[in-house]
Amino acid sequence: MLRVLIFTSIAALLSLILLQLILNIFLQEQQTKTLPLSELIPNNIPGWKSKEVPIAQTEELRERVVTFLNFDDHISRSYTRGSDHINIYIAYWLPGKTTPRLVGAHTPDTCWVQNGWTRESRDHNIERKLYDIPLKPLEYGTYKKEAVSENVLFWHIVGDRTYTYDQTNLHNIYAVFKDIKTFGLRQKREQFFIRISSNLSLDELWKDPGFEYLMNSIAELGLYDVTAASG
Repeated sequence: MLRVLIFTSIAALLSLILLQLILNIFLQEQQTKTLPLSELIPNNIPGWKSKEVPIAQTEELRERVVTFLNFDDHISRSYTRGSDHINIYIAYWLPGKTTPRLVGAHTPDTCWVQNGWTRESRDHNIERKLYDIPLKPLEYGTYKKEAVSENVLFWHIVGDRTYTYDQTNLHNIYAVFKDIKTFGLRQKREQFFIRISSNLSLDELWKDPGFEYLMNSIAELGLYDVTAASG
């Protein structure tokens, strides 16, 4: 009985993968991002200084990371004001490039923890507003490494929807069916992964005018929840 169930599940999954490939070929989505991220996200924000930050320490490691993540555009930048900092990392994948589950394998819960950080706390689907406009729910956590503690908020945008992480067994084969239920068979949509980390708390960030200015540019990538705003 177990063998029949496994065989049936694998056959169904292979059929769905084949159908997805056909849909990706004949029903390609249009991209919404028309400019490089470096031009869409401001260098200068009120009260803060900025600098570009490499995604890895050496050129060899940077090449490996870029090849591994396989994104089409990215930005990695740090904003500082005295002892305070706001670090942003945004990666972008064109329609037809990859699936949400592959992108979702590189959250702080995975990459940061595997690199020596301890997850101190974690919250899902946090609701916030910017200029009185609702944002799509964000993921939030606090991570610590030695004496350094970072508050991290992030979004994973798939098409016009968010990919949530309030589920268990993210990498188990049956979770693929959950993605199909959520996003349909056309899994390889345009995607953004947006991560913001800071020594400041979420409430402190939201009260800062410089962060508000920065956040508006980031939200224009697809974080404003127009359905909630009009509802």
